[in-house]
Amino acid sequence: MLSLSGVAIRIAQRLEIHKEDENKRHTPFEAEMRRRLWWSLMAFDARSSEVGQSKESIMNPTWSCALPSNVDDYSLQVEMKTPAVQHGRLSEAVFAVVRSELCDFIRHNLPSMDFQNPSMKMIARHRTVSLDDTQRVIEEKYLAYCNQDIPLHYLTMWLTRGQIAKGRLVAYYAANWKNPVAQTDVERDTAVEYAITAVDCDTKIMGSPLTKGFTWHASSMFPMPGFVHLVQDLRRRGISKHAKKAWEALSDNFEVRFTDPHSPLSPFINVIGQNVLQAWSACEASLKCETPLIVLEVRKKLAIVDTPESFDDVDAAMNTTFTMPVPAIAPYMWSGPPSTFDTQILDSDPIEQMLMSDWSTVNWNTMKGDWF
Repeated sequence: MLSLSGVAIRIAQRLEIHKEDENKRHTPFEAEMRRRLWWSLMAFDARSSEVGQSKESIMNPTWSCALPSNVDDYSLQVEMKTPAVQHGRLSEAVFAVVRSELCDFIRHNLPSMDFQNPSMKMIARHRTVSLDDTQRVIEEKYLAYCNQDIPLHYLTMWLTRGQIAKGRLVAYYAANWKNPVAQTDVERDTAVEYAITAVDCDTKIMGSPLTKGFTWHASSMFPMPGFVHLVQDLRRRGISKHAKKAWEALSDNFEVRFTDPHSPLSPFINVIGQNVLQAWSACEASLKCETPLIVLEVRKKLAIVDTPESFDDVDAAMNTTFTMPVPAIAPYMWSGPPSTFDTQILDSDPIEQMLMSDWSTVNWNTMKGDWF
């Protein structure tokens, strides 16, 4: 997928659809089609790079293509002489437009560049906008007018909010990789809130009947950074301010993604199951609540998984070379230095070994959603 997206990007660059000056030389209809095509390719390439653990994404500040217009398809006519005019707050293109707005922020965002190409920071510095400002603009301009009963609007709302929470984790890792031990419990709790939000947004998408038509897209957007962060924090700290909410978020997400009796057993269970059980062992005595669903399900599934005896040893399990489909890990799960994708996550943890596996052996064809 990464190679194919790279080919597509090269063709697009050859056609110069990434240059707004060139787009303006075409008719209004062609110019809009070129913008929509470029932003779609850019988003696809960014996700392909994320899945393939490549820093060579086109999501950077070196190109000038304008954002696609928030207009309905019927407003775009081949023979039109002037750009289409927006009617109302939202259009059929709302998902693509909001995604492009968010991508435009990310490609100029300094913490994100720490994990891709720090040299780009000098180019983007003059356009730096805070994530808080970006979220406020998107909420007020688009999401506030979305109707949750409309599938496309529902998907747009929760996918956007989940990606924003994911972006906050990026900033957290970028800010703390140099001195992870110095973090306070307040800072750690704040990061847990971001992770819970990212996981909860994914749960809303995967658990709603409204999004069944978008499963092909949503299933490949597993919130791995948030999920791993919660398990890691629970294992490290045991009881914390948001421990109960974290277990609820993990359980709810696990239920909508991994408990379908008709789906094949996910290899994800092998990867993270032991860590979930160890996290519960750290919390069980003090949390005073029923055993979380994710713990019950992991115990049940690990009991029927055909794995070597060495899976009783977490270190041995994590050092296994995975030749099976495993959910994508975002580049910003690495925390120091970001530009080297070092796998030293904020505190030492056995789950780091999962991040060190040879992901080039993974069969990403199954990311179509068939195995979740």
